[in-house]
Amino acid sequence: MINYKIPKLPPMPTVEDENRIRETSRRRRMLEGTWEEDLLDVMSDHLNSARMESWGPPDLSSNLLSNITRELSKLYHETPTVTCGEEDISILTGRGGLLQPLWALMQRGQQTILALREAFVRIDYIPEGEISEKATLQYRLVTPDFVYAVSHPSAPDIPVYYQEYRLRVFKQKNIISGQDKDPELIWTVDIFDLQNKNKPVFKICKVEKDGSIGVDLTKHFLGVATMKGDKYPYRYKSGYPFIPVTLYHAEKTGKLFNAYDKRQLTVGALNTALLYSFWLHICKSCSYEQRYVAGLSLQGLNSFNEDTPARRQEIATDPSSILVFMQDPDAMSGQPLIGSFSPSINPQDFMTAVHSYERRVAASFSISASLLRESGDPRSGYSLSISRDGQRQAQRNQAPIFRLYDSQNVSKVAAMCNRFLGTNLPKEGYRIQYAPIPMSATESKEQRENILSLMKAGLMSPVQAYQILNPDTDELQAEIELEKIRVEKQKYQL
Repeated sequence: MINYKIPKLPPMPTVEDENRIRETSRRRRMLEGTWEEDLLDVMSDHLNSARMESWGPPDLSSNLLSNITRELSKLYHETPTVTCGEEDISILTGRGGLLQPLWALMQRGQQTILALREAFVRIDYIPEGEISEKATLQYRLVTPDFVYAVSHPSAPDIPVYYQEYRLRVFKQKNIISGQDKDPELIWTVDIFDLQNKNKPVFKICKVEKDGSIGVDLTKHFLGVATMKGDKYPYRYKSGYPFIPVTLYHAEKTGKLFNAYDKRQLTVGALNTALLYSFWLHICKSCSYEQRYVAGLSLQGLNSFNEDTPARRQEIATDPSSILVFMQDPDAMSGQPLIGSFSPSINPQDFMTAVHSYERRVAASFSISASLLRESGDPRSGYSLSISRDGQRQAQRNQAPIFRLYDSQNVSKVAAMCNRFLGTNLPKEGYRIQYAPIPMSATESKEQRENILSLMKAGLMSPVQAYQILNPDTDELQAEIELEKIRVEKQKYQL
């Protein structure tokens, strides 16, 4: 087994993109659980080395960014319903259909999009026998810190040039001996260029250490010399080219990237983790009476870190140990003293202050205090969460923007099925419906009684009632479903 050395990610083409990926990478690490160094950097901004040493390891149990975005990511808690008029699209939506892996990916993908403010979903065609016995499509979530993109001037939030940085194992032969060299990991870029629609390009190139684009390795990795012009494979039925990537935005801002949006939550999450680290230090080091002596010296002390600012002397004790004091010969004459100070801070009071700070940080993510709830044990690190009403409100707000991108993504999936798998799926017209968050028995009963009373008073139509019970349904679809119900009632004499 080869232990590959992972090379450093080459610099992006512009300084603006370098700054963007620095912010995005930090958020990604916080979602992935690899953010200890980021927290240590924040701690070093607030503390000198001696205080950091006394605190001990940082506490990673609280991650407000991950916690809040996970609580708000409920669109894909059940598989969305995809329809396209009366068309048969069971190859996409049936059990084991080609869209099922996409919805599984989006359960995590929605949280990533909300935290990073955007992310890409890439669709890859996998030939028969490569990873399964039959040809299929594969979906990947690509975070923006590994992407450089350029948009069209008339559509500034849609990429027409996409450059994805990927690590690949590179094998080559020694030019002189003709023998295989040891394989190595190198940075490559997958480039999709549709800036000239008549000459689309897809290629894989090596990236040099300075960030410049190196040799074309398309044939080396794909076995095809070129995928340009007429040989560009990703096209709709009409022959119009597309990039097999969909850029999802948390909000439609008219910009290609919105990496710094909601930065308050990222900074607040790191500061909250710092405060929890301090709270842990308080519990283990400061929540008891501080004893002191005057005019005495303790025998048997051991010295630690003598060459650092955090140097100290200490002695281990337990209930069976006997401490030996001697009168300090350098002390002023007088009676030696032994006493204690009260604890410097109450851990419970400090935790209450931290929770107040958490709620203020949550407000920066447009979450009102009425939509927050706390568990009974605030020390859990996950006490702050979103109520069911808050999750439903977030789902209603997010559904329009995610439906837009999901529809685009499904259209590209259909086009790739037609191109590579020989299907005959429609290009567009796909409708996405998200399952609502279930109500409790009490909530459901109250809603049902309210609807029936309004209908009886003539203040609500059956269509409006159906839309309330099925929030992701438009008027036309509600009428169709009500007609089905009427026909079935007659059929079965209900």
